[in-house]
Amino acid sequence: MAKRDKIRRALITGMAGSGGSYLAEHIVEDHPEVEIHGISRWHSTTAAQNLARVRDRVVLHECDLTDFSSVFSILRSVQPDVVFHLASHANVRASFLTPLSVIQNNVLGTANLLEAVRLAGTNPVIQICSTSEVYGQVDPKDVPIAEEAPFRPASPYAVSKAVQDLLGMAYFRSYRMPIVVMIDVRDAMVAYWEAVVHCEPGEAYNIGGTTTISVGKFLELLVKRSRVPIRTRLDPNLLRPADVTLQIPRVDKFTRATGWAPRYSFEESVEFLLSYWRSQVEQFVHETRTVLSP
Repeated sequence: MAKRDKIRRALITGMAGSGGSYLAEHIVEDHPEVEIHGISRWHSTTAAQNLARVRDRVVLHECDLTDFSSVFSILRSVQPDVVFHLASHANVRASFLTPLSVIQNNVLGTANLLEAVRLAGTNPVIQICSTSEVYGQVDPKDVPIAEEAPFRPASPYAVSKAVQDLLGMAYFRSYRMPIVVMIDVRDAMVAYWEAVVHCEPGEAYNIGGTTTISVGKFLELLVKRSRVPIRTRLDPNLLRPADVTLQIPRVDKFTRATGWAPRYSFEESVEFLLSYWRSQVEQFVHETRTVLSP
C-alpha cells in the first residue's frame, strides 16, 4: 500500500476536467511536496481555464488514452507512485446517441492505461473513479447501496464504466496491481487522496451523499435562489431513453478505512455551484467588454 509520506509523484488522467483540476488544486494546497503530472487530450478546450490556479505547479502531458504508445511513453517517463484515473467520456445522454464512441474512449483508454503501467515496470496505486450508474435501477429495499450490489447498467455510458471496474479487478487479480475502485465520488478532492493512502487494493469503495432530489426539484431550487427571473421549459429531445431514479450509497466501508465524511451539506454545494457560475459569467462579460472596447 502507498503511505502518505512515500507519495512523491502523482499522475492524474483527465486533469483538465472539473474533477481532475479540483484534485490537482487539493494536492497542491494540502500536499505541496508531491510532484503532480497530468494527462489531457491535445484538443482539450478546458485545460487553460480549469488549471489556471495551478498551471505553474503541474506538468501537463498531452495524450490520447486510446493511443497506447503515447500512454506507455508517459508512464515510463513519469514513473508515478499513484495514478488517479479520472479521464472519461461522462455524458450519459450522449452515450445513447454515440455509444461506440463512449465505449471505445472509456474502455480502451482504461485498458491502455493499465497495460502501460504493467509493461512500464511501475507499481503505483491506481484509483479508478467509477460511477453510481453502474448499479442501475436498484430495488428500494437494497438502498443504501453496498459495494457488493450487482451491476445493472442502464446506458452505454454505465456499461463502459462497469467494464472499467471489471478491468481494474482483473488486473489486480491477474497481476497483483494495487487498484482501488471508487464509486460515486462527491467530496471528491479529499476522498480521492484518502483512497490511495488508506484503502485496500482490489477493493471497491462507495463514496457519496445521502441527500436525494429529482432533477425537477433541483432545478426549482436553483431558480428559487437565482437573482434574476428564469423561465424553464422541458425539451423531450434532451431526455434519456432510460434513466435511474434512486441511488443512495452505503459509505461506511470507506469511512472505516479512512475516517472520511462529507464536509459540505447539499445546501452548501448548491450555493457553491451558483457562485461558481456567477463568477464565470462575470468573467466572460468582462473579457467580452475588453475585447469590444475601442
